[in-house]
Amino acid sequence: MYTCSVAKNDYLVKDCLFVKQGKIFIKVKLAEITFLESARLYVTVYTLKDKYLVRSTLQNYLELLASPNFLRVHRSYAINTAYISAIHAGGILVNGREIPMSKANHAALLASLRLG
Repeated sequence: MYTCSVAKNDYLVKDCLFVKQGKIFIKVKLAEITFLESARLYVTVYTLKDKYLVRSTLQNYLELLASPNFLRVHRSYAINTAYISAIHAGGILVNGREIPMSKANHAALLASLRLG
């Protein structure tokens, strides 16, 4: 896992995000981000290969990404809808990992996927 700096030091360019780690910037393709997990002032960005810890709130990171593919499904999780494998009443399977889903966001997720 990589620990990165504040989201304001991360840069969005076209379909990529450059995440600062120390003195270097790591290029992360938005299409490879599977989900985001929040723990207070930190967000872990999970990709197909790695995960990166950034100092930011989940809401700020979602605003930075500004992509309709990323949906908040829980107060601590946002997912990339391209990696959904299954949906059930209490959660979502995203790239082999079980992600909890709040009841309030269940209907919004189904509507955005045009399933209900």
